[in-house]
Amino acid sequence: MFYYQLFNAISTIIMVYTILIVMRILLSWFRGAIDGKPWHYLCVITGPYLALFRGAAFLRRGGFDFTPLLAISVLNMLQMFFSRLAYSFALGVMISLKVILYIIIFCLWNTFSMLLVFFAILAGIRLITIYFLPNPASPILANLDRLVQPIVEIPLRFMPKKSSYQLILITTIVLLIAIVIIGNFSLTALNRFLGAF
Repeated sequence: MFYYQLFNAISTIIMVYTILIVMRILLSWFRGAIDGKPWHYLCVITGPYLALFRGAAFLRRGGFDFTPLLAISVLNMLQMFFSRLAYSFALGVMISLKVILYIIIFCLWNTFSMLLVFFAILAGIRLITIYFLPNPASPILANLDRLVQPIVEIPLRFMPKKSSYQLILITTIVLLIAIVIIGNFSLTALNRFLGAF
């Protein structure tokens, strides 16, 4: 019972800290919200952790800075890890190497699949803008193209050279969703094989 409460408390603290980071990110989008003592305290609390990820230059594309997404992903992974450990103790599951291995794989996969879904959504937004935005030379669309480019290049290697951008985006979305679905089924099969939960 002690370990359940300990790991559950750690998981809750990480979740609250993640919410503070999300609040800081959302408030930074509004100029009037970044003044005053509440903003200062929020920056003091979240700033040191976010600064750890500022060096990830590959996450800065165009006018977008996705380093907070990496920071949140790491916190999310840690929160899931401790939550799963607490869940294990609540169920009375004996903590063994295979349970720890499964929890680590589970956390890594959930973080990775979240990123895949994020890129699928970006590709979907870009696909929608092709049909509904009158100005294809918009700087916003250029930034969006730079964001999805690394993911779009993967299926592009296997497609005919003259494939339309719409077809490439659709293929990318389908491929990303298929990877997430197959990964989730594989994780379930791994859990059954290991008998972790």
